Amino acid sequence: MRMAMFKKIAVCVSASALLTSFSATMASAASTSDDNAKVTASSYAAYTKSLAKADQAMIAAKEAACKKLAANKTQTGQAATLTRLKNFTIYMQEEDNYCGPACVKSALKYLAGSSPSQTTIHKAINMDITRIPAYVNARQSKNGYVLKKLSSNNSTRTADLKERIGYDINGHKAPVFLRIDGTSSSNWYYATAGHCILATGIYTDGSKIQIADPLGNRLPGCPYFYIKDVSVVARFTTHLVW
Repeated sequence: MRMAMFKKIAVCVSASALLTSFSATMASAASTSDDNAKVTASSYAAYTKSLAKADQAMIAAKEAACKKLAANKTQTGQAATLTRLKNFTIYMQEEDNYCGPACVKSALKYLAGSSPSQTTIHKAINMDITRIPAYVNARQSKNGYVLKKLSSNNSTRTADLKERIGYDINGHKAPVFLRIDGTSSSNWYYATAGHCILATGIYTDGSKIQIADPLGNRLPGCPYFYIKDVSVVARFTTHLVW
């Protein structure tokens, strides 16, 4: 049975509240079986093939700037603190398979001040995260979003994740889309074979990520905002739209 549609929203809270929510009891049987953010080999190939020369140049420039920032970053010896997008609103997904549309709406409302409805977004992206970059880029100019498939190598995947999240949040004041799968109720707030969430904060040492989740308050025990170790987030993240 589908859950009743909700229109609740949540605005980002303080770091202390986030840490409190992180320690809350996870839902023991929550599952998002209908909530698949799809990425197939053919859809990813179609995305890369569709990129114009200007898109390719933008991606190359963004990758180079991200790597340069990561290489020049030095540790200050101070305690790590959370850098987050202030007053960010995460919209609860209105249907079981609207995780992507809810994330797109939340990002567009933050970056551009307005957004189409979740139903309109769903018709355009159809649960396919490879369609998110073009859709979001056509409606805002604060961040040029690109899709990246993460490496199967754990250390490379973790480094790529925190570098790109840090770059967008610190450099562009923009959320990052994460496509996750393989979670369970023992290591996340639910089990999923495909779900879209947003990264809206990162600790200065890259050790922890703040997540904004469109399943917040839709599934028992799942908060709108929570903190996860970067190694845990990387373990279940297959693709980024950053």
